[in-house]
Amino acid sequence: MILPNKDKILSMTPHFGKTVKDLFSKEEFEMLLNFRPISGQKRFVPCGMISKFKWLTTNWQTDPSSWPSSYVNEVIHKTSIYLRDCSKVNKKINNFSAMLEGIFKKPVDCHIYYSHLTQNATFGKHRDKQHNLIVCAKGRQNCTVYGKEKISKIMLPGDYVFIPKDIDHNISPLEDGRISLSFCVATDENNNFEDRSWINI
Repeated sequence: MILPNKDKILSMTPHFGKTVKDLFSKEEFEMLLNFRPISGQKRFVPCGMISKFKWLTTNWQTDPSSWPSSYVNEVIHKTSIYLRDCSKVNKKINNFSAMLEGIFKKPVDCHIYYSHLTQNATFGKHRDKQHNLIVCAKGRQNCTVYGKEKISKIMLPGDYVFIPKDIDHNISPLEDGRISLSFCVATDENNNFEDRSWINI
């Protein structure tokens, strides 16, 4: 595993770098979207609501608030979305999250972003309340960071950008089906770390 630049991260300096190229695949994302509990209201976050929908529930559905598959399919083709609480969706992401937790000594989550090239393909210029290390997993994306100096770069799979909290930034997909992984670092007093032990059978 290629480690991000620890010294630059701990100095809270926005910067670009290279990291692991194959943390997450299109096939894994597709499987995740089709796993119904992943699309609950608090986990599946669209850039904007697209249409009305009807809850579809069955006797064995554990999360009755999950978006219907037809709605998820419509949304992912018309706007950007992200999935929260994904730091254990595969072993590589779990291990990468654990490595970042070792650097920051704080809990880390992974948010998975997906976009097509549409008019709603970006969340726009914004700032976050936590530090983010964003890895481009599939496709190309343009990233602009508005720190002391404005820096922009076209990111390819395996590239990362580190953005400290409260720094404005904007990320735009340059290809259909762009996937990026945002590793969010807790900046409050929350020290509830994920159990990162991996179950092998």
